[in-house]
Amino acid sequence: MSVDPARNRFFLLAATRIGGVLLIMFGIVVASGRSDGVPVAAGYAMVVAGFLVIGVLTRRLARRWRSPGDDRP
Repeated sequence: MSVDPARNRFFLLAATRIGGVLLIMFGIVVASGRSDGVPVAAGYAMVVAGFLVIGVLTRRLARRWRSPGDDRP
């Protein structure tokens, strides 16, 4: 029994989004100063990186894996 590539791509997109959300949440904790030894600026960088993962990376992956003949932008 073979596994459908669309299924794997769906799970990878979902995992990417969840990873981005976790990065944002951890960045907020760090940026609020509740994490000892980690600079606050690193927290802000994590938040920005998380939003980039959610907003840019997932869309690029979806566009790259789009079905042939699909004319959506």
